[in-house]
Amino acid sequence: MNNKSIFRLTNNDLQMFFLKRNIKKPDNHGESRISLNILKECGYNKGLSLLLNSDMQTGIIGDAKDIKRRQTVFGKHTIALPKIQSFFTLLSRNFEDQNVIFLIWAATVYLVFSMFSMS
Repeated sequence: MNNKSIFRLTNNDLQMFFLKRNIKKPDNHGESRISLNILKECGYNKGLSLLLNSDMQTGIIGDAKDIKRRQTVFGKHTIALPKIQSFFTLLSRNFEDQNVIFLIWAATVYLVFSMFSMS
């Protein structure tokens, strides 16, 4: 059985809903987002659930065979974790601002003068 005939949508078809150019607010008043037009062409919720071979009330079947078939067509659901910057990278970025550099110099000069005035 062909997977495309089962679901009648591909991974690329579903990605159309989430592309930035399709989600952005239109420039002209009275126009709707492209993703809403795509959803309208699918038949809104009922049509989309039919295209995805799922039920609106119960969702997907969820047995091992169905899950494997869906993962084959649509891919595994993974979320890319954000890259965490090191402490030293964050610290070095604080010294890029001219105001911070000026305040460090002013604090250093003040410290030096206060050390000599105490003696």
